[in-house]
Amino acid sequence: MWQQQVRYRVKPGFSPEVGGRGPVWPNSNGSFPVHRGRSWVTTDTFSMLMPHFGGDVDARIDARQCFHGNSSQVNWMGYHITDVEAFTAFLRGPAHDRVRDLALDASFQDQMRDLGGTGMKLGVLEKFLGAVSPIKSWQIGEAIAECLLAEGSAWQARWPWNMQRDARTPRASLPGADLVGFKTAGGEVLLLIGEVKTSSDASNPPGVMNGRNQGLAYQVENHSVAFSEEHLCLLKWLWARCIGNQEMEDFYKQATERYLKSEGQDFLLVGAMVRDTPPNELDLSSKGRLMGSRITAPTQLHFLAWYTPCAIPDWPGLISGGAS
Repeated sequence: MWQQQVRYRVKPGFSPEVGGRGPVWPNSNGSFPVHRGRSWVTTDTFSMLMPHFGGDVDARIDARQCFHGNSSQVNWMGYHITDVEAFTAFLRGPAHDRVRDLALDASFQDQMRDLGGTGMKLGVLEKFLGAVSPIKSWQIGEAIAECLLAEGSAWQARWPWNMQRDARTPRASLPGADLVGFKTAGGEVLLLIGEVKTSSDASNPPGVMNGRNQGLAYQVENHSVAFSEEHLCLLKWLWARCIGNQEMEDFYKQATERYLKSEGQDFLLVGAMVRDTPPNELDLSSKGRLMGSRITAPTQLHFLAWYTPCAIPDWPGLISGGAS
């Protein structure tokens, strides 16, 4: 069995400091190394210090890459997180900030207090500002995936926009792809489109992988259609959210140029699952092999599973420090 170890730390605003040989990470073109045509199991470990929008926090995640396989343009990888304390800190730091969109929420609340001024009872305003729905497990799962794909990871994903800002009702489950952004690792920028599922299902694969319309495999395959009306809508949506941010505009232009010149095929699909079950390659491998016969170059598909140490029903309480 081929084995290797790596530890890296991500500091807000900096690239990861990498030591050791490194895990099975994508090459500069987004593909993965192949070991004599076989899939392999590794025991890679990594540490992440995630940025925390409410101030720097030591929310280090230690994980072990427990399996990895590939079929043509499709790669599947599983990561095991075992440290309950570190995972809880991660939930209360980066994941909480992402779900509650603290990057925007603080300035919004300040603006509301300024506009309310002295002519409004403070208690009334604070009650109004506190009228937010409890955080749901699926929202936390999406936030976990966004954070673990972000800067410092093998994908160096950049998200121009927090999807929470598109909700127009407090209980909205937004249509369209869960993940829309850019993969920037390896010095090349690709459009990244993905879906995230959160599941405690003991079956391998879980029910969220299968099924028409709502199954993870079906959804990512649907996103793979080149020059589709969906892609046009996503590109327009993405451009509207990159305007005014020079770095994001540059990412957009690089990724979209690659997409257009490849006739709508050069981009990255991500199908992610966040689980509270024991790691099992069967969660991803069967659909990974099937999709390997359907996804054509240069499109890439990465199926990912993160196995967490805390029960999914407990996440809302953990992320809020005991109260959802």
